[in-house]
Amino acid sequence: MTPPIRNAFRLLSALSIAGWVGLARAGDGEEPICRRLSRELTSHTRLAGTVGSESGARWVAERLSECGFEVELDRRVVLLSHPRFLHVSLRSGDEELFARTQTFDPRAIPAGDVPIYSAWSHSGRTTARVVDVGRGLQADYARLARAGVGVAGRVVLARYGGAYRGIKAKLAQAHGAAAILLFSDPEEDGAGKGEVYPKGRFKPGWAAQRGSISSLTVAPGDVTTPGWASPPPGVQGRRLSAEETAARLPGILCTPIGADEAGAILDAGEDARVHIELELERKLFEIVNVLGRLPGTGEDFVIAGNHRDAWVRGAQDAGSGTVSLLRAAQLLRARVDDGWQPRAAIVLAFWDAEEFGLIGSTEWGEAHAERLREHGLCYINADSTVSGLNFGIGGSAGFQGVLNEVLKRVPDPKSSGGNLWQAWQSEDGKPKELRLLGSGSDFTVFVHHLGLPALNFSFHGNAGGQYHTSFDDFLQMDRFLDPTWQGHETAARFVCELLLEMSTRGRSGFDGAEAAAFMARLVRRAGLEELDGEPWLGSLHAERIAVQFDALQGRLKGLETAYRFYQELLQPRGLQGRPWYRNPYWAPGIESGYAAETLPDLRRAARGEKGELDSGVQTLVDALEAYRSTVSEAAGAGTGETTTR
Repeated sequence: MTPPIRNAFRLLSALSIAGWVGLARAGDGEEPICRRLSRELTSHTRLAGTVGSESGARWVAERLSECGFEVELDRRVVLLSHPRFLHVSLRSGDEELFARTQTFDPRAIPAGDVPIYSAWSHSGRTTARVVDVGRGLQADYARLARAGVGVAGRVVLARYGGAYRGIKAKLAQAHGAAAILLFSDPEEDGAGKGEVYPKGRFKPGWAAQRGSISSLTVAPGDVTTPGWASPPPGVQGRRLSAEETAARLPGILCTPIGADEAGAILDAGEDARVHIELELERKLFEIVNVLGRLPGTGEDFVIAGNHRDAWVRGAQDAGSGTVSLLRAAQLLRARVDDGWQPRAAIVLAFWDAEEFGLIGSTEWGEAHAERLREHGLCYINADSTVSGLNFGIGGSAGFQGVLNEVLKRVPDPKSSGGNLWQAWQSEDGKPKELRLLGSGSDFTVFVHHLGLPALNFSFHGNAGGQYHTSFDDFLQMDRFLDPTWQGHETAARFVCELLLEMSTRGRSGFDGAEAAAFMARLVRRAGLEELDGEPWLGSLHAERIAVQFDALQGRLKGLETAYRFYQELLQPRGLQGRPWYRNPYWAPGIESGYAAETLPDLRRAARGEKGELDSGVQTLVDALEAYRSTVSEAAGAGTGETTTR
């Protein structure tokens, strides 16, 4: 573990924390509260494992304490990947066309801006010709192979988009490339879309998207503790060996570059060579999850969470979520002061090290798995919450009744007299179906490992090119993404109302019959899907599973234990090849990393030996029949009445 973070915080506390608190309490006139919170939060960098992140944790804790929340600093020791030395240059013959060298010290006081880098890249150096691989997806390599173009020993140049960046690095390594350079196409979020920062909101040619390339599709969280929680400081917990850890991490050089550098490479011709030197350290660091709690009258609780770390200052990702939750804490405090008492406790969580692979939330979820399974009612995720005023939400079916009430109470910031319910309805006047959650944010451990229902919301519409760049800052938010700060205020109001409704309803807030009906539709749709021109599942197989969900609908209505519906669907042995993921009905796609893929094991079986699909379907049917039996026994025993604990 690297020890100086706490000592560094003591040195900075008088300067940074007292200064922030002073700003928060100063008379700011008519400045919107969310604007003030964002300005304070983004005045420092917040990379996990640095003094900036520690300072940010204490600042969040101060804000929660001011709202009367019980505050816990959950500290854990995890493996992180920080850059130390980065060099990328391009030469054509004797001419150097560009060169960029950057250094970084994660222990510096104060913490500086993190360079442009890919966390978890291998360290080393190489000099090679470049091959343009398009998006860097499997179809791109197949296209190049048909054209007789190989990438072994070369540096591949790939555009962002189409899949999680870690998938691109994994494919490049699998095809024998020496290194991969990632860049954003300026036609997608740069000069081709409009004025670039600072005149406009789009990405200038010098800026680049940082990010992790850890394997989210296998298991998020601390790579040294897959499936169990990382220990707190001072505790010798179980970890994988160095060899086992290395086998789970990328073995290829990977770094982002700006569009200007990518353009120079593409224009340089076949004789040009790129030289790359990367030195990244993979060491144990202390991270800090900040949790605030409003106690309820029983043991059940609902969680709203967001990651508080950022690659640099992160006003949008994920400062907008942090600010929205802190503002929601103020609104909740006002309700308590007016006499409202939570029935189910309310927990606000601010996760650390999300950017390195969803580490803070995953480790906390694994550490509190039993309590979450017994008393956790729902997880609400914020993340990059605000970049406009258009409301969107995805998540687990079962909360339509709650959402109906809540959305009608929250004004639509885009219309006079309208509400979010009206804004969310589709053109035919019906509520939109919730989009399934894949991965890429902190809901992952709750949905796919623990079986809690979850919701993920945002306000969008003004998105620029700031994602994971140094200009995802207060000015970008204040000038372009949410200049009125109504997006933040509305997000806070929505979270507040949602938590109030869920806390008050308790277990009855989840409608198991609605969830079962959704699952039946999901499976029947899969039965109509085709693979290579033929149904991969087929309507007969789909119907065998769907009728089990049909039968569950009536039995789950009003049943107290229906809130555990998604837990009952989990597969204890996990998915094939990735046992951390336990949800057999949807999971992050192997080839996308982010988007949800339905029935992942059945899709794999459909490509396998004859009989594998039949066996996989039977496994799901048997599990659902067992669940139906349990539900029937519970109803017959007279436990069907819904209660709030």
